[in-house]
Amino acid sequence: MRFKHRMWLLPAMMAVILSSGITINSRIGAQASADLLRVQDVQYPAVEALRALDQAFTDVQDTLRQGVTEGDPASIEASREHAESARAALARLAGLDPGTRTLARGLGEHFERYYTAATQATAVLMGTRAGDPAAAVGRMQDALQALAGSLETGRAGAVTEFRDLLSGSAAAVSRTTMVSLVTALVMLLALVAGSWYLIDRVLAALGGEPEDAVEVVRRIADGDFTTDVGARPGDDSSVVRRMNWHLSREPRRSAARRGRAAIAQLWVAAATPQMAAWARARREPLKSPIAALQPLAMGEAIPGGLRLALALLRGSISANSCGALH
Repeated sequence: MRFKHRMWLLPAMMAVILSSGITINSRIGAQASADLLRVQDVQYPAVEALRALDQAFTDVQDTLRQGVTEGDPASIEASREHAESARAALARLAGLDPGTRTLARGLGEHFERYYTAATQATAVLMGTRAGDPAAAVGRMQDALQALAGSLETGRAGAVTEFRDLLSGSAAAVSRTTMVSLVTALVMLLALVAGSWYLIDRVLAALGGEPEDAVEVVRRIADGDFTTDVGARPGDDSSVVRRMNWHLSREPRRSAARRGRAAIAQLWVAAATPQMAAWARARREPLKSPIAALQPLAMGEAIPGGLRLALALLRGSISANSCGALH
C-alpha cells in the first residue's frame, strides 16, 4: 500500500469511529425522546386523571356521609356533581392510550358499582328507600373496597411508570455522555496508534529523521562525498543505508580514477615528443595533448606508438569529467 493511501486510512478510521458513536447516541437519544414524549402525553395526564378520580371519589364519600349524618336527602343529588367529575376523569384517562383505556374501563365499572350501592345505602339509612340497612351498607362496603383497591393499584402503577420513564431518560443522558467519552477515547487511541505506525514506517523507509536525510542529500548534491551517514543497527534497505553504501564506495572509485589519470599523464609525457613529430608531419602545430584526441575520434590513421597514449589520455579525461559530475 502506498504511503498516501496509509495516510488516508487515519481520517477514514476517525470517520468510522465518530459515525459509530453518533449512531449509538442517536439511538439512545431517540429512546429518551420517546420516553419523555410518553411522560408528556400519557403518564403525566394519567397520574393527573387518577388524582382527579381519587378526589371525586373522596368527595362522593364525604357528601353521602354528611347527608346520612344530617339526614339531608339532598345530599344524594349533591353527590351526583362529584360523580360526574369522576366520570370526566375516567374519560380523560381512557383517551390517553390503549393501556389507560383498559384501566379506565375497570375503574369505571368499580366506581359505578360503588356509587349505586352508596346512594342506595344512603337512601335506606335516611328512610327514603325501603330495604335492609345492614345489607345495603355491606354491599356499599364491598364496592368501596373493590374501588379503593383498584384505584390504588392503578395509581401506583401509573406513578411507577412515570418515575421509570423519568429515570430512564436521565440514564439515557448519562449513557450518551459515556458513549461520547468512550468514542473520544477510542478516537484518541486510534489517532496515536495510527500516527505511531505511519511515523515508524516513514522513519524505517528513510533510515532516520527526514530532516537528516534531506541534509545528507543536499550535501551530496553539492559534491560533498565525505558526509558521514549513520545507519541504524539492522537497517539494510533504507534510503540512508543505501546512501551510506554508495558513499563508502566513493573513495575507492575516486582513488581508482586518480590512479588511471596519473598513469595516463605518465604515458602522455613520454609520448609528447612523438606526438609533436607526428603533428609536424601533418604540418599542424600541437596546441595541447587534448587536441590530439580529435583525429583519433575522426578515425584518422595514427602511428601505433601514439595510439595507446592517446587512448589513455582520453580515458583519463573522461574519468575526471565523470568524477567532477559525480
